[in-house]
Amino acid sequence: MEAEANRFAAHLLMPPARIRANLQSRQPDLAEVIRLAALFNVSKAAMARSYVDAHRESLALVFIRNGRIEQVHRPNDFPWIEPGIGAPVPADSVARSPLPLPGEVTEVEECEPDCWLGANAARKVEVLNEQLLSQQNGYATVLLHAELNEER
Repeated sequence: MEAEANRFAAHLLMPPARIRANLQSRQPDLAEVIRLAALFNVSKAAMARSYVDAHRESLALVFIRNGRIEQVHRPNDFPWIEPGIGAPVPADSVARSPLPLPGEVTEVEECEPDCWLGANAARKVEVLNEQLLSQQNGYATVLLHAELNEER
């Protein structure tokens, strides 16, 4: 019930149509999430989830703390993310290298789909991009953007 109440509150505070109307770029970008969080006066984490749900691209979020996956937000149209909760960040991820200073956002980087996805899910993805927002106390948020194969 709590999760349903949170989704209801998020749609009230951050309606998908209003998020899309305020996008400055069609390309997924965590810098947009930070800007929109300030505009809507909500937390970055809440905006990140609503941004992923409202965006027209196939996006997912991975929330990390101290190099381990703490939470995943994956809409139904996004392929299954293989490393589960509690697993270490994949070795080839931008989130594995030394994190930038808190508040900094990395450039969008292409990674191998099997870095974040299981073998079956990776076959459905043409290109997988990731971007990292470093936060305080070992926290980080990874935005994944999957360009799906047409024949999926």
